[in-house]
Amino acid sequence: MFFTLADTFTTKQLKFAWKSEKAIQLIEDLRMPQFGLDDTFSYDCTSNLSTGTFPCLRAVFILRRQFGYHLIQSYLPTVLIVFMSWVSFWLDVDAIPARVTLGVTTLLTMTTLAGGVRVSLPPVSYIKAIDVWMGTCTIFVFSALLEFTLTNYLSRKQVPKPKRQNTGFMVCGIQMTSKKKMNHLDTDDVNETQKTFKDGPHVQAALQDEVNSEEKASILREKKQLQRAKLLDEQCRIIFPLSFFIFNIVYWPSYLVFGIEKFAKP
Repeated sequence: MFFTLADTFTTKQLKFAWKSEKAIQLIEDLRMPQFGLDDTFSYDCTSNLSTGTFPCLRAVFILRRQFGYHLIQSYLPTVLIVFMSWVSFWLDVDAIPARVTLGVTTLLTMTTLAGGVRVSLPPVSYIKAIDVWMGTCTIFVFSALLEFTLTNYLSRKQVPKPKRQNTGFMVCGIQMTSKKKMNHLDTDDVNETQKTFKDGPHVQAALQDEVNSEEKASILREKKQLQRAKLLDEQCRIIFPLSFFIFNIVYWPSYLVFGIEKFAKP
């Protein structure tokens, strides 16, 4: 923060000078609600222009934003919302109402919280540290909702059944040819077909075995799809927390250690 005292008169008409090196005096135990005062210094900023030399004095106050307020009001709630969005990974795949409600609620809460933080801070043209945090947390919550959509799709995906060759129509489980083909059958084939009709119990047993095999194949396909969806949930239980942990490792040192700008005294 700068405070500059300048005038339109030249140094021939008016001169400014600090009384001493420690010209800035502060009240003891000075506290501000959102900032901490790190250092103060003053210097002479007299400028030499083509029209003359103009006097100038400048006082510099180096402020540091207090972190505790935003930690409690912004960072901790967003962390809890991100953790809450991961609860859907432990819910059953078929618990569609619970997972949809949880995903949409966390996303709306995250959006509302980010909007409140944006309003409370001064508008600037550059990206702030809290903007990066809010944007990343929103991406994590939205990704959890997309993961549920993919899981639901995998668990309900219809696998195409293998096509069977059909040369006619079925009567009591017996494959019959069309009427046109029946005209070309000889007497022995017709007699063989009539003999087959007499074996009713054997035909019904064969038909039942075929139906059972198709039901078993369908159940196996459904189980395989369900296992694939559950495997995706199990992988996300590890991927999401690990990714968020890596983001925190990169984020906090970048802004708390390497992101502090030091003002050089002139």
